[in-house]
Amino acid sequence: MFAVRLQRGEHVSKLAELGQYERMQGRLARPPEKLGLGLGLGNLSSDRLLHIAVGCGREVLLQLCKMSLPISRSRRSHELNRRPPATQTLGCMLASGDVGFSLPWVFEAARSATPCSLVPWLENWQRFFSLPSQALYGSVLGGSTRLPRRQGNWIEVSESAALEAADNATVLPVFPLSSIYWPGTEARLNIIDPAYIKMYDDILLSGSRRFVVPYTRSLPGGRVRYAEMAPKDRRLFHIGSLLYLTDLQEVSSQTGDRVKYVVSHEVQGRVKLLRLLNPSALFETDSEGNKVNYLKAEVEMLSEQPEEEIPENPGPKMWRENLLSSWRQLHNLSQQFEEPRVGEDFFVKIGPNVSTWVLSAAWQELQVATQVDRGQKRALQDVEQFLKAMKEKDSKISGQEALQRVPRGLLRALSGNVELSSEFWEPLLQILATQGAEERGQLLLELIQNELKLSSTRFSLKQALSDQE
Repeated sequence: MFAVRLQRGEHVSKLAELGQYERMQGRLARPPEKLGLGLGLGNLSSDRLLHIAVGCGREVLLQLCKMSLPISRSRRSHELNRRPPATQTLGCMLASGDVGFSLPWVFEAARSATPCSLVPWLENWQRFFSLPSQALYGSVLGGSTRLPRRQGNWIEVSESAALEAADNATVLPVFPLSSIYWPGTEARLNIIDPAYIKMYDDILLSGSRRFVVPYTRSLPGGRVRYAEMAPKDRRLFHIGSLLYLTDLQEVSSQTGDRVKYVVSHEVQGRVKLLRLLNPSALFETDSEGNKVNYLKAEVEMLSEQPEEEIPENPGPKMWRENLLSSWRQLHNLSQQFEEPRVGEDFFVKIGPNVSTWVLSAAWQELQVATQVDRGQKRALQDVEQFLKAMKEKDSKISGQEALQRVPRGLLRALSGNVELSSEFWEPLLQILATQGAEERGQLLLELIQNELKLSSTRFSLKQALSDQE
């Protein structure tokens, strides 16, 4: 929808060399070859070091791990000190699943570290593994108290008997997906499953053309299969988006029956899920794993005054100015890192004039693109290390054979299929659930300012490292 740019560069050519990923975009940042000491890292808290390390290349982290900084003797060795050595903190971070580093990198960091600094982080890495990224960021940034993990905003789903709809209830089809669709925008979907082919046939026959898309977790690759998913992931967010079908194209012949319909929609508003009528539909699949029935639910339509009709007052104008100013600063930093960013006209023609829904959609699109870009860079480094290790183990192995042994997870990341955690979606879901434009704007402003602080810290570290060369 928006002009989110992905800069072509070094890691694109490397992907092309690997064989089949020429369409990937972005640039693999070249870390400094030499890192001087005396950066003052010993005076930083563990949270601050974790915060700085997020987004840095592995080579930078490994060089930092080699720095020998003093350990406080005022506490027992197995405790994390307020001002730990760089290895201690970064080792915990490397072992954390939040930033996507694989265990071989932890071991490489461990080999290059000083012995006295290994014990603390090896004994504490599980503690850091259990922390979500929002918790790490929140402790550094003075995280927002406006974005709580609200209990009761989710509908737990389990297999159970179908229910009859109440008299005069509004019943709509439900199409759970692992993304958010924002009012005032458009949505385009590829329809594969027999269940949703039937759903589209039904809404066309009835003339309603409407259905609900609530957010849910999914399997790797985006498929929602509750029978194959962990119980904790079998839930729907209680607020969904109301989609209205505007165009349907039958594309079976062009796709070899892989995709039945390509469909376009307007996102007309939001609805609240009140009661699921046939929850077992989310568990039912055929012999090929395709869903065979679609969910229906009683819903409440959520009405809201159009933002252009809200009386002018200084408050909303001020938050919008702050939001666009912070976003512009982040845009400039993204240029330094050659990461995805919106087009220049966004800040002049789009941002000042669109609704908070459209601003939220633009922010989500940008952040998804950024996570994909970073995931590709990390995966490329992992693939290069994997291929190097394979060649060292067997010098006669061909490049094509080595590629065939690359783990599927890395190949998915290289192709842009990066799994986004619940912590990524939770703040966006809270914005979706808000009733007022000003509250949405304030929540979005906080997200942008938090990302700006993170990027500013990364840029400061990058400059400090460059000065040491």
